[in-house]
Amino acid sequence: MKRPLAALVTLAVAVRALAAATGDVYVDEAWTWVVSRQPLLQVLAWNRREDVPPLNYFIWHPLSVAFHSAFILRLPSVLAGAAVVAVVYRMGEQFLSKSQASWAALLVAVLYPFWLIDSEIRHYALLTLGCVRFLQLAMEGRTKGWEAPILAIAVGSLHHSALLPFGAILLAALCYREWLTAAVSGLGVGVTGAWIVYTLTDPQASYRTREAVSYTGLWLLPRMPADMLGLPALFGFHAIPDGLAWALVGVFLLLVGLGCRALQRRTAIYLGFYALLPLAGLALFAHVHLLYYQNRYYETFAPVLFLLLVAGSGARPWVWLPVVLANLGVCAAYPTSPWLWNQQWAPIAHFVEAREKPEDTIVMYVPFNMVAFDYYYDEGRSTFFLAEGAVGVTPRPGHPAQAMIVPASLTPDFDRSLGTGHVFLVLNQGVAPERERILEWFNPRFGIVDQLETRTIGWDAVQVMELTRLPSK
Repeated sequence: MKRPLAALVTLAVAVRALAAATGDVYVDEAWTWVVSRQPLLQVLAWNRREDVPPLNYFIWHPLSVAFHSAFILRLPSVLAGAAVVAVVYRMGEQFLSKSQASWAALLVAVLYPFWLIDSEIRHYALLTLGCVRFLQLAMEGRTKGWEAPILAIAVGSLHHSALLPFGAILLAALCYREWLTAAVSGLGVGVTGAWIVYTLTDPQASYRTREAVSYTGLWLLPRMPADMLGLPALFGFHAIPDGLAWALVGVFLLLVGLGCRALQRRTAIYLGFYALLPLAGLALFAHVHLLYYQNRYYETFAPVLFLLLVAGSGARPWVWLPVVLANLGVCAAYPTSPWLWNQQWAPIAHFVEAREKPEDTIVMYVPFNMVAFDYYYDEGRSTFFLAEGAVGVTPRPGHPAQAMIVPASLTPDFDRSLGTGHVFLVLNQGVAPERERILEWFNPRFGIVDQLETRTIGWDAVQVMELTRLPSK
């Protein structure tokens, strides 16, 4: 390995490992943990309902069964994210220049959104690695061997969003009548499409997409350049000013145009299609409410976009050095700044453990919050979140006998089910105004014994309240 590449990969591993060793496991990560530790056939059944292929959970299955360590569970993402840096460098070295390759790889290595996503128990780093490696093979004309078809099948079985990059590569290959590359990338499209059809045949599929459209969508897309550069962390995660967001959109478009103009036409077609068509697909799907936009969806094509941006800027250090230094500053602050994390669940679980009695009840409003609570509560040995999204309990001696979700209708039956012990009510700001409705119901009936609130960038706050029943009036 050449010295610049070795240094870049080492830096990428270091910043991702630092994040993996410090941030709390949050809800989406805990979902990977709770599903992947189930028997493999049950994983397949769960994933049909969750709308995504199962390979991600198969990969994490042995780790989730053998370990209860966030760092170990995050290692596949850490290593895959560092490998993406290596692939970007090699592509830049071959199709741009060595200096441009170094700057593009450095951006991918240190930008806050990328190392944060690459330090999670999730599929995005693996998906990005598979896609950019397949693009590299396609551009080098090396899709004849075994690696490209295996990548197409594997990546197509990781997540339905693989449809977009494989589709972009397919169109680029058709432009140059590279039939073998088109066929193999078409295999990736077909595998992904087959999984989509399989999940949609479940009558309860797509429920998360329909619910999520209500709070996010197309209006977030102009913020994408600012998000990619890690600017929200520098602004304290307040809204990026509209003027700055749109100015960055203009700068990105200008640099992409200059980058495509500076490259050979075939190189520009492959890189441009891969970097831009998935973005257009996200915009279209968000507009027609088939898919909701979230920042992490751009990770798959953003490393290639940075190749074009660096090509357009001519790899001038004064353009990218301030961005690199600012994001390294965020990385240095991350271990001691929990507000940079997605969510904090360890303090919530430990608060309950320190105060609970067998007759007590744990109550949550959002069912999927239970998986993050489960991860830290009793070190993952007591399970409240059961199959099919139900909440039950496999209790251990000395722990509460029941956990439940706040029902849609707060009836006398629900009141009686809370029993006579203390209630640990767990809420987050993201459920407002339902949060206010729930508190209005509890306040006349229960008094607060103690409470704890954790604040992060994910859902503004997670709050647990220890409640005791008030005397009847």
